[in-house]
Amino acid sequence: MAIEYHKRALSLVPQEHTLMPHVLASAGRSYLAESARSRDLENVNNAIQLLDRASSLMSDDNASNLGVLYLYPGLSMLFKQKISNHEGTPNPSDIMNYLNHGLQYAVGELAPISLLLDVGSAYIIRSAEHDVDTAIGHYNRALLLTPDGHPQRSLLLSYLGNSYLSRFRYQRDPADIEKSFNYHVLALLLTPGIDCADPKFLETLETYIDFTLKHLEDHKIVDNAITSLSQIISLLSDEHFVKPTILNNLGILYSRKSEYFGTVEDVEKAINYSGRAVALSRLDHKDRCRWLGNLGNSYYYRFNHLRCIADLNQAIEWQTQATLSTSPDNAAMPMLLNNLGTSYLSKFEYYNELTDLDHAIEIQGQAVALASDEAQRSTCLSNLGNSYQRRFERLGSLEDVDKSIQYKTEAISLTPGEFRGFYKLFNNISSSYEQRFEKFGELADLHKAIDYQERAIKLTPRGHADRPSVLSNLANSYLHRFKRLGELQDIDSSIECHVEAVSLVPEGSAVLHRYYNDLGASYHNRFDRLGELRDLDKAIEYQAQAVSLTLDESSKKPVLLSNLGGSYQGRFERLGNLGDIDSAISCQTQALLLTPNDDPLRSMRLNNIAYAYAGRFRLTKEVADVNEAIEHFNQAISLLDDAHTIKPQILESLGFSYCARFEYLGQLDDVEKAIKYQTEALSLMPQQHERMSNLLSSLGSSHRALFERINNPKDLELSLKYFRAAALSEIGHPSVRFISAHNWGALSLLNESPSTLEAHSLMMILMPQVVWLGLSMGQRYEVISAYVQRAATNAVLAAIYLHRYDLAVEYFEQGRSIVWNQILRLRMPLESVSASDPQLAERLERIARSLQLKDAQVLDESNQMPGLPPLEYSDPQYCRLAEEWGRLVEEARALPGCHGFLNPRQIVELMKAARSGAVAMINIHKNSCDVLGLLPKSESVVHIPLPEFSYDKAVTMRASFLDALRQGNIRNRSARRPVFSKLASHNAIEAILADLWNDLRSSPNERLRRVTWCTAGPLAFLPLHGAGLYEGFGSRVFDHVVSSYSPTLNALLNAIPSPTDFRLLAVGQLETRGCPVLPGTVVELDRVQEKVGDLGFMRLEGERATAESVLAAMGHHSWVHLACHASHHSSKPIKSAFRLYDKNLDLAAISSATVESRGLAFLSACETAMGNSQLPDEAVHLAAGMLIAGYPSVIATMWSIEDDDAPLVAEKVYAHVLKGSLPKLEETAEALHFAVADLRDSIGEKGYLRWLPYVHFGL
Repeated sequence: MAIEYHKRALSLVPQEHTLMPHVLASAGRSYLAESARSRDLENVNNAIQLLDRASSLMSDDNASNLGVLYLYPGLSMLFKQKISNHEGTPNPSDIMNYLNHGLQYAVGELAPISLLLDVGSAYIIRSAEHDVDTAIGHYNRALLLTPDGHPQRSLLLSYLGNSYLSRFRYQRDPADIEKSFNYHVLALLLTPGIDCADPKFLETLETYIDFTLKHLEDHKIVDNAITSLSQIISLLSDEHFVKPTILNNLGILYSRKSEYFGTVEDVEKAINYSGRAVALSRLDHKDRCRWLGNLGNSYYYRFNHLRCIADLNQAIEWQTQATLSTSPDNAAMPMLLNNLGTSYLSKFEYYNELTDLDHAIEIQGQAVALASDEAQRSTCLSNLGNSYQRRFERLGSLEDVDKSIQYKTEAISLTPGEFRGFYKLFNNISSSYEQRFEKFGELADLHKAIDYQERAIKLTPRGHADRPSVLSNLANSYLHRFKRLGELQDIDSSIECHVEAVSLVPEGSAVLHRYYNDLGASYHNRFDRLGELRDLDKAIEYQAQAVSLTLDESSKKPVLLSNLGGSYQGRFERLGNLGDIDSAISCQTQALLLTPNDDPLRSMRLNNIAYAYAGRFRLTKEVADVNEAIEHFNQAISLLDDAHTIKPQILESLGFSYCARFEYLGQLDDVEKAIKYQTEALSLMPQQHERMSNLLSSLGSSHRALFERINNPKDLELSLKYFRAAALSEIGHPSVRFISAHNWGALSLLNESPSTLEAHSLMMILMPQVVWLGLSMGQRYEVISAYVQRAATNAVLAAIYLHRYDLAVEYFEQGRSIVWNQILRLRMPLESVSASDPQLAERLERIARSLQLKDAQVLDESNQMPGLPPLEYSDPQYCRLAEEWGRLVEEARALPGCHGFLNPRQIVELMKAARSGAVAMINIHKNSCDVLGLLPKSESVVHIPLPEFSYDKAVTMRASFLDALRQGNIRNRSARRPVFSKLASHNAIEAILADLWNDLRSSPNERLRRVTWCTAGPLAFLPLHGAGLYEGFGSRVFDHVVSSYSPTLNALLNAIPSPTDFRLLAVGQLETRGCPVLPGTVVELDRVQEKVGDLGFMRLEGERATAESVLAAMGHHSWVHLACHASHHSSKPIKSAFRLYDKNLDLAAISSATVESRGLAFLSACETAMGNSQLPDEAVHLAAGMLIAGYPSVIATMWSIEDDDAPLVAEKVYAHVLKGSLPKLEETAEALHFAVADLRDSIGEKGYLRWLPYVHFGL
């Protein structure tokens, strides 16, 4: 109607009339209004034409009207552009040209609010990023012009909110979404009477919440959002229609914040706000089902924090109401069902009731069926997969775990790569693969699990509450791979991940027990590999905490108790304490009582308690214990089918228990049953199983026991077969293979089998793996003492029996000073490797330096990490260095001409050890004692049996000798002569020396001028150089030979340094804190200096003799004389040291110092050649250490020396070796021989305790 009137007006007004522009403009606006109603393009075109004509006729003297007339054509063109997709749409530049002209003529106060609103809207309609900025500028100008109470203020605030929302979508600036939300809130507060929210406000609220939830790691963003919503709530009455929506969103923020950071106080607030939202909502509100679900979710989160079952029940109640309050076609229904199913899964995990688990699967299956949105479907599928995984854990059905992996794989495929929660999907599917690996043992499943977990941890934000769980899962998978493949990197990584996980879980967390338990398990497994007792102590500490934090009602309690029991048993196996095995049985019994009869893990519980009883039987020999073990093993087996991976291990243990009972009671039926069950285990166990070598070894032991009972050759053959197979197996712990090779060799010798030497040679090849460089020195010595040195002695005896004296010498050498030789190999020259591969040689040198540095670290508590045992934090790195060293050595051996790199020396090279005189290697065995002699210029080994000597006699002699030393009060070098408490000590030593002479005189010593003794076993502590008959005119060793000692033949192969390099450093320490004064040291150094003369001498005494100054001086002097106190470190001999003015100077520092050439080390100190009675073949003393440090010739003492004797001996030695123009290092042994003879002459030969301790080592 308006358009018709405007048409008539236009026909009546002359073209030149001043009113024509106004009539045209009015008509154009009418067409524009009609087009907005009808969306008719013709009306838009008419509007544009009329408004364009009006603006062209308007004069510039009416700026305001001119601005409007420019503005409206632009708005009309924009409208046409918006509703039309046809050709002929106005050019955007033409549109904005009109708008800019309009504002040019309507500025400042002349620009009406409506005009600025319209222009701003125009820019928003065009929707370019820079247009949004312009629109915001116009709206802000309008806001400045709009007073409070203005009817358009609410609309303007809303427009500003929309504009900031648009810019946020372009620029993602948090400030924009916050401003958008705040402007919408201000607009909302100005319209209290409206009963429905502006869609743009709800859109902004949703966008704001979504953005905040995606930036939970940013405290500022989250706190600003919470503050904004909290302020709105405080301004709204409970009756306001939008208040429940905001309360619900605030509850979501607190809930998700709690989930992210793991904070209990936030979940408490989430419950409060979500509860208020539900309370204020109308029953028919379309979002009420979501609010009910969110309230349930908040209770679920609190349950996860506090493990209060009332919270879980409350969660299920609210989540159930949520699903009942809406229809299946509601878009919210899939997630409501998913969350309800997850709560039922947690209820199952709490009560272990299968009905809850089945209910969870049913509900989550409905959620998957209803989910059409890919994001929803992905989440529902992943959680359904979790429930199937739990049912697999409970019932063991392959179908369940396959479904679990299937659903989780589909969930990942539906999820876009930028999804922030991707880590959860990766973490979920990894646990299913890991579970399937644990059940069926397929390594590919474990590799997939670790791959997904490593990807998950990279995507899990630091600070997120889920990070500990992801770390823990990854750690457990590393543990499983370590148990399968034995790579130390995996167990170290497992512990590192677990430690980080525990550090991230707050005290009081309801799930802390799980992290403690898993960390304990990893420590236990590293103990199993490395034998480091502190690892086992850590395992017990953490697992005990896990048990104490867990209620008996929890389905996890049996697992925790079982693991703790296993650790107690491990410590019992190591230390033999009855209390530990009693604790193990107690834990395993409780675990069994708490395990349901239909639980698939019940067989493991029975196995564990049986294993504990079997362990106690070995200590107590109580038949009731082994009977309990057998009974429980049998129960465990009755629950398993042949396909179960654990069945072979339980059969093996059952057989072992029957064999143990046979050995105790002697009932033939028991050993036959042992063989029966172990044979069945062998038929079921995969060839590549980690315990295959253990099983084969057990079978070998059982057949050996049966052979020893009934003497059937077939059993001997079978025993040999299984020991051989165990030894040759490439899978299994090196110690099991080593012991199996030892048993194989021993039985072969008994059976006169040609494989005897094959067995012992393999055993010697395995020795470096058993006494592995990656173990601490203490552990290596423990292994050597336990069985390695005995096995090496057996190998020597076997070679002697078979007249392979060349091999006997090689075995003898390989079985002695094993640890010292490992240190020496790290310093071997690398010329041959460097010639073929310089880069490999460089890597070997770098790793060798690092290993020596780590091995020599001082146990300084001030440098320890808080809460950790000394050096625990460096052990993993040391082990990895050792592994890398081993790999590089193998690479080097593959190079041309390097196949023997760092391999033990063969007989051709070892024969050269006799270049300075005969070498007598004495092997002491319970069955035979023999001398293996190397003679100068001879190409064969001389074998001399010692029929009159025996192992038992050597042990008796050693005990008597040490007792005599104790009676003689021989402890330290002192300022006074020792006070001998009993004359019997003289008589005892005299008798021992006589016995030695009578037993050893059949050796070739009496025909030789120089002999070097290489002793073994208890003989290593006896002074062979003093053997003889001291009554009347009897013979003595020193009447016939000059004696030297050497811990190894290798030490006799060192090059003799050039005498022109001679420079001597003399160190004396008169007074040392905590030690007796040594006045004789001053006189001693005076006499040494007098003998050295002008050849090159440096003297350091008193405060000048600091560890640093002495070490520096040793770098410039080839010979060293040390007159001071010394300290002996038997478990870590590299820490044995000389006591100087400020601190100890240990072998680690001495051996690492750079010296161009080294000659004689004269150790005029106490007990520098006294070893460890538990490690007689390891030469655990300072003299051997100085040999290893590079001094080819060493004078030392077997026990304490007289302070008055030392100057005389030193003077005589140097007088002999320094006669002439150049020093004669090769005459050191002879020099000491004559010096001691002079001392003996001066004090009488029966002053044994004064002249016997002086000994020479090396060249």
